[in-house]
Formats: sequence, structure tokens, C-alpha cells
Amino acid sequence: MQVRPLANTNQEFDAMDRKWRLGLIVTLVFLGAVRANAQDDLLDDLYGRGVHAYNAQDYRNAWTMFNDAIAQGSLDPRAFYFRGLALTRLGRSEDASADFQRGAQLEVTSNAVFPVGRSLSRIQGTQRLALEAYRQKARLALRAQRKVRERARYEQLRRNEEGVLRAGVTPSADSLPQPGDTESNPFKDDNGLAEGTAVAAPERTSGGTALDTSSPQPAAGDDGTDIFGGGD
Repeated sequence: MQVRPLANTNQEFDAMDRKWRLGLIVTLVFLGAVRANAQDDLLDDLYGRGVHAYNAQDYRNAWTMFNDAIAQGSLDPRAFYFRGLALTRLGRSEDASADFQRGAQLEVTSNAVFPVGRSLSRIQGTQRLALEAYRQKARLALRAQRKVRERARYEQLRRNEEGVLRAGVTPSADSLPQPGDTESNPFKDDNGLAEGTAVAAPERTSGGTALDTSSPQPAAGDDGTDIFGGGD
């Protein structure tokens, strides 16, 4: 009987252990995703049933549905809005204000997009006006926070630039244009010749530069006549 080396056996056990752990991780991730989807479905169902109860003027049952959804971890701003609306109908205005404020904060900060306007389309009158005041206040607060952050980033950039200027940073010699650098010489093509081509000097006579002594041809009207046809 052939005896297998112990080192090979240990390597096989390690490989099997890694595969088993990887399979376990994949299974847990899958089960977590399934559970999360089931939880989302449950929260959506509670919210939907609460809306139906509210529209049927069953405000206490509606409050129960929205409260259960929020207790189970719902971060849907509509659940808070409708729970607040149900609380208003039940005479609990202070609790309703807290729900309106929380819902407005979730609406402006959540990465998810909820059709809030469409969901609230049936809510009109004084209740809708009160709710819209909280939504507008939350949007204005978020806008102010963004302005503060933008201003802080601008001030930081300005301080960084001032620090560079105070440090007296100058460009290195390698970055300066060198003589004959064709890419840095803006006048390299002014003479129409290739770089390095000598420019021919003008012909000169013994007394200086040669002049063109040929007589110019008379231009039209230069034959001595009056081109305007005027008489004496």
C-alpha cells in the first residue's frame, strides 16, 4: 500500500477547508439578501395596508400599521408622514409634528428615491400645508449645510494657495524653456524656413545694398492726362 506524503495531505485539507468556508460565506450572503428582500416586502406591505386604512378613515388601525413598519426598521419617509397624519386625526398633534420632522429629514438625506409627492396627492387642506412646511424647512436646512461645506472647501483651497505662495515655490530649471526649444519658441515659424536653415543675406554692391534701378511701369492714368477729364 502506497503511503501518501503528510505534506500533500495537509495541503488537501487546507484546500477543502478554504472551499468550505467560501461556500459558507456565499450561503450566508445569499440568505442575508433573501431575508433583506423579505423584510422589505413586509415593510412595504405594512405601509400599503396603513395607507388603505387611512384613506378609509380608520386612523387608529392606520397608525398601528405605520407604527409596526417603523418599529421593524422602515426608513421610508412616507411611513412617518402618514403616521403623523394619523396622529393628527387622533388628536396627538405634538407626536405628529415629531413624525413630520423625522420624515422630512429622511426625505432629504436618504439615498433612495421615494415618490412622496404622488403618495401625498390625496392629502389636501390644512394638513397638507402643515406637512409641506416641514418638508420645505428640511430642504432649506440641507441647502444651508451644503453652502457651509462649499464655503469651507473654498477657504481651505485659498489657504493652501497662500501657503504655496508664502513658501516661495519657483519652477525648476528643467521646466523652463531651453534655447532652441521648438515647442516653446513662439517665433520659430516666422521666417517660413525650416529650423536651422540659414537666411540668405541681401546682395550688396560696393557702396551698400543693391537697389532696383529699373524704371517702374506707369500706372493707369500716369500718361500725363487728367484722369478726371478736367479742362483748363
